[in-house]
Amino acid sequence: MVACSAPQTANFNAPKVAFSSEFSNEIFNNAYDPIIAKYQDVLKGMLAKDTSYLFNATRDLIQLTDSVAQIKLGKDTISQERFSTGLMNVNAELRGLLASASIEEVPMSVHMTSIQLLYALGEIGYSGKTIYIYTVDDDTIADGLLWLSPLKNMRDPYHNDQKAILTADQVLQELK
Repeated sequence: MVACSAPQTANFNAPKVAFSSEFSNEIFNNAYDPIIAKYQDVLKGMLAKDTSYLFNATRDLIQLTDSVAQIKLGKDTISQERFSTGLMNVNAELRGLLASASIEEVPMSVHMTSIQLLYALGEIGYSGKTIYIYTVDDDTIADGLLWLSPLKNMRDPYHNDQKAILTADQVLQELK
């Protein structure tokens, strides 16, 4: 009985991303905190299978990434480039999510957004909240579907019919 109530671990097939603490700083952390929070709203819409909520959260996140990408974070042009490029890539995937022609395309679009957010956070060495990485098996993609969360345990947003609480596979800040 204990095993049935224990959190399950998702399958770790995440893309190979290195966490680069070289560029980590409080300015980047503060800039990404609201993006991570709004991204959680996208996942909430996925879990609820509420496309209206999901698309509204996506629009809000597009506006946020547009605005934050314009922030000048100092004189270090390499850090600024990594920061801006990461946000632009996340933004492009979010625009793809809004352009999804069918509800069947939405999970893949959220997955691709998650991958770009993972790369962006790793590139700038985000060290604010602990970011947990999850992947779950899915018939549509060989490596599984990925998402990120500041929560160590949560439900799979891609398969809302599965009620099990999953434990994260990996922590962003521990990637080498």
